[in-house]
Amino acid sequence: MTADAGYWAGRFDFGKGYPGLSKWLIGQTRVAEIVINILLPFIYGRGKENGETALAEKALALFDSYPPAETNTVARHMMAQFGLRGSQVNSARQQQGLLHLYKKRCTQGKCGECELNKK
Repeated sequence: MTADAGYWAGRFDFGKGYPGLSKWLIGQTRVAEIVINILLPFIYGRGKENGETALAEKALALFDSYPPAETNTVARHMMAQFGLRGSQVNSARQQQGLLHLYKKRCTQGKCGECELNKK
């Protein structure tokens, strides 16, 4: 018996059925956020910490190819600041880079220190 056809497929409490209960308790957007913000950084860090360079490199390669999460207001702001179109931020790593710059530079008043601000 598969999990889809089991007792819990339409329930989340004993004896109470809920027709139409999704088999996915979290959506794909949330799954992507967990992969991008937790899973890939954890695997990368674990590989680096334990000297497992192949594991760290695989996590980094996946981070480079993983599609970006839904664009939020901060990412849109940073894209506008740098004149980027959505198609130019095509990986989770690039998107996270924009969010990192915002948090570590823009919100700290360090625009003058930003390499991207120098012409």
